[in-house]
Amino acid sequence: MRWSWLLPLALLALAVGCPKRVPENVAGNDDAQVDQDASKLEELRTRSQDPNVQCSDWCDMKKASCGISKRTCEVSGRHSDREDLARKCVASQEDCAQYADRCTACSH
Repeated sequence: MRWSWLLPLALLALAVGCPKRVPENVAGNDDAQVDQDASKLEELRTRSQDPNVQCSDWCDMKKASCGISKRTCEVSGRHSDREDLARKCVASQEDCAQYADRCTACSH
């Protein structure tokens, strides 16, 4: 009976185990990415209001917003049950199209 205390300790060790690594695409990390990208899009929208925006600026904003849109829509695709992410995907695609139009218009 001297070793009887080892069994509960061993069971506790098995129950607790090692901490699990959280995959990168869990909702919390995806939400953080979408929030960060939404902030970047808002910065671009603010920047686009500047009357001194040059053609190269529009093309830079197009590149940035379209990259953000791609990421946002990829996240939305992984969470097809979430309407909020679908709306953010659509909004980001509209931003991308707007900046692409501005870039194209001033490039010609």
